Amino acid sequence: MTKIILILLLSIFSGLSFSSAVNMELGDSEDKLYEIEGIATHVTELTVKNKVFVTYFYQATNTYYVVDKTRKTICKISLGEISLSEIEGVCL
Repeated sequence: MTKIILILLLSIFSGLSFSSAVNMELGDSEDKLYEIEGIATHVTELTVKNKVFVTYFYQATNTYYVVDKTRKTICKISLGEISLSEIEGVCL
């Protein structure tokens, strides 16, 4: 019985830590990202094929958001690390 309660509690807490990322969608604005997630743990600007992107990493949810700097919209959301090929495949 204790194990079942522990599993239920863990699933509830893991759902809460990811809840803000669920509220974000592809195409959402960079402003909405700031409103919902707040200040990122790490911010990196990179250029891929002459397009500028900004990656925002939020340690609390282990989530990366990639924002197209020209459009100022989210083009990729990833749990855990994100690769350059993923950015090229989705955001270009």
